[in-house]
Amino acid sequence: MSLLPADRPGELDDPAPALSRLHEAMEPDGRLTKDALGTSATSLHLPLVDLYDAASFYHYFVVGDDADPISNAACAGPTCALRQSQTQGDERMDHGDIACPGLCDQPTPRFDGARFVADGDGGFTVPRVVDTEEALFRHIRDDEGGSIDSYRESGGYQQLSLLANGETSVQSALESLASSGLTGRGGAAFPLAAKWRAVREAPGDLKYIVCNADEGEPGTFKDLSPHLLLEGMALAGVAAGATTGIIYLRYEYPEALERLLNAINEAESAGVLGSSIMGSEVAFRMWVKRGAGSYVCGEETSLLNSLEGVKPWPRERPPFPTTSGLWNRPTVINNVESFSAVPPILEKGADWFRGLGRRENAGTKLYSVSGDVQQAGNYELPLGITAREVIEGYAGGPSEGRTTKAFTLGGISGGLLGAEHLDINLDYVSNGDLGVDGHNDIDDRPELLHEPARRVGQHYPRTVIHVLDRVQG
Repeated sequence: MSLLPADRPGELDDPAPALSRLHEAMEPDGRLTKDALGTSATSLHLPLVDLYDAASFYHYFVVGDDADPISNAACAGPTCALRQSQTQGDERMDHGDIACPGLCDQPTPRFDGARFVADGDGGFTVPRVVDTEEALFRHIRDDEGGSIDSYRESGGYQQLSLLANGETSVQSALESLASSGLTGRGGAAFPLAAKWRAVREAPGDLKYIVCNADEGEPGTFKDLSPHLLLEGMALAGVAAGATTGIIYLRYEYPEALERLLNAINEAESAGVLGSSIMGSEVAFRMWVKRGAGSYVCGEETSLLNSLEGVKPWPRERPPFPTTSGLWNRPTVINNVESFSAVPPILEKGADWFRGLGRRENAGTKLYSVSGDVQQAGNYELPLGITAREVIEGYAGGPSEGRTTKAFTLGGISGGLLGAEHLDINLDYVSNGDLGVDGHNDIDDRPELLHEPARRVGQHYPRTVIHVLDRVQG
């Protein structure tokens, strides 16, 4: 059983040391030896058998003195499967498989044992320019390298200063967020303000803010300002009464890891984060924890177990994380996009944000489009826009002379929809469990569906039935 941080001598500074300790213990070739695992278990005050059970669950922790490290492994995601079908039919490349590393702009990326190497001919223009008003991407194109100076020049951290110093009350901020209609952008669409209020009202002095940056759904990828995320999480800390924030980041995003660590160092050096937020009496410390390759850690309670150093199976609910989250303490868990929407809402107002959506939907959504389209990339567009507008309008549709045969919605877990569904509204109300985030477009050449269908079958055995129905159609 995992222990609370207070039960761990010398571990009070790090709220969740297990993953960091395992990454530090890895050999240069990617192995976790028996001795290294034993030393880690001792330092973490965990039974060796429990830590072994947890570590061996992950793709990128290769456990054992004689285990073969991962090398020459290539992406098995749907976008890369399409690229392989286009270039070499159904033949398989001579390599092992890795889960989609989010480099859908440069198929087919490989993992060489230490880093992800892209073979593509350059990345997307991220984010794509659109003709509708943006919230999260408003200033990102002027953000030089994600520096704190460029972020503050565009008004960054002003809302945090106002809230931490009491010039904006917590009650007023929560009411504004509730009125804006902002819901969690991770898929469940739970009202964000209600979650933050529940943690604030939960008993206990020790509370946590956790960002789910696992983003493990094949075909989804996003690009946001690191300081926008940090401000959103710090605002959550002040509003919910938490002084510690943790970003759980996918193993496959080393560049994002570096940017986040740099941003945290900048913010702490500038007095924005740390023991005193912007000269206030409010403290907020930030940590980044790198995952090790597990799709299930995108589920919030699995992520919490991962942070605690135990096998990342989902927890039974109730109790919910708002009352019994990390180390059984009240915890806010939202994804990157959800936290990043908060500063612009507090700056420009609830009515402004609500007015950005379509129909009854509030705000914008980040849509990641890849596959057989002419302008793949990230788009911030009104929540409730149609799939046709995104795929055939903004992304340009398939190459000239081709038509859309099918597309995925919210990644491959949403199944494969035929072209007759292109006019579906991309929102949480219309689509139920299908999702709205990632879109992978496939044109009308039937041979292109074979390899993606096989890959989907490996990832979601039940979903392949729907894929094969579309292949035959």
